[in-house]
Amino acid sequence: PSSPNTLTSWSIGHSSLQPADVVVLKKFCNVFGYSFSDSFASTHLIAGVNGRMQTKRTLKYLDAIVCGKWVLSMDWVKQSLQEMKIVPEDGFEIIGDDKFYNNIPRSCRSLGGVSFPNMEIFFYGEFGQPARESLISLACKLKCQIVSDIEELKSKRSGKHIVVICD
Repeated sequence: PSSPNTLTSWSIGHSSLQPADVVVLKKFCNVFGYSFSDSFASTHLIAGVNGRMQTKRTLKYLDAIVCGKWVLSMDWVKQSLQEMKIVPEDGFEIIGDDKFYNNIPRSCRSLGGVSFPNMEIFFYGEFGQPARESLISLACKLKCQIVSDIEELKSKRSGKHIVVICD
């Protein structure tokens, strides 16, 4: 969404922000009437960035790019507060994470999100952080099929791409 004058149901999430930035983000939400979200349910993700407009790869970040959400730096929030109006998101969109910086957020947003319906994923082993359930949830948003156990994996002959993710 990028028409701030007509859309009031924005929900603003955050990832990798400093505590002081979270306070500013909450103020932004109050000033402009948007809801503040600590969960994955948001229309925009405000992410902490390094000097190259890259963020840390977190589940919230991955969820945002998979779902085609805006992923913006705090500068968008601060500029909007300074001007006392929502400024256009362009120019504040991060270019990627600390592993890939090839405008993945913009590409996925312009596509309306991404999906891999021809991919089957099997999660093997014990998982700490991120939790297995969180990874499965992300895979489901990608429209991947989840292989539930090793016997099912052994019997697969579907011709689909199979990915095994181990702890």
